[in-house]
Amino acid sequence: MKSIIKKVLKEEKNQKLKSKLLNMISSDGLVKTSRKVNGVENLGKILDTPIQKLIMGELRDKKFSTDYLERIGIITGGYDFEFEINEIQFSKPEEGESYAYSPFQRRTLSGFESNISCTITKGTVTLVMTDNDTYVLTNPKTRDLSWFWEVNNEIKDLIYEFFEKYFDKLNLKITDYDIWVDYA
Repeated sequence: MKSIIKKVLKEEKNQKLKSKLLNMISSDGLVKTSRKVNGVENLGKILDTPIQKLIMGELRDKKFSTDYLERIGIITGGYDFEFEINEIQFSKPEEGESYAYSPFQRRTLSGFESNISCTITKGTVTLVMTDNDTYVLTNPKTRDLSWFWEVNNEIKDLIYEFFEKYFDKLNLKITDYDIWVDYA
């Protein structure tokens, strides 16, 4: 009987902790709440919630801009756009799995791998180094130009820098990023 009572009291205590943490996320945000439990991984374990669900709960339906990127210390050059995060997926590599950074170097992974999908909802790029013209990113004719692959890669780099800073605040170690960008 004592063990049953202890089990019930422990479950009630866990539910109170979960409720308190969910309230903290609502009032203080995911970053501050995850710091109190030493990272979003621990928060996910306590709440029995996948970390991508916690993160998407924080980022879904928000638009980020190059102005915001500049405010957090990311240099955006000739880019001026807004983006939304559609989906984030994480996977943990198998123990001992290696990832080739170059043909000469192999390294064992210790963090998460991520797949991130974003949409550029509006924006432009000014090609300062070439013709100094401004092109609309969401225009299909712009995306058909021969140099657009480079613009697309630079946009991915900017989004990568955003996530690198954000995940660092969550104490989440990402060892491999795969970023997909669509244009509205």
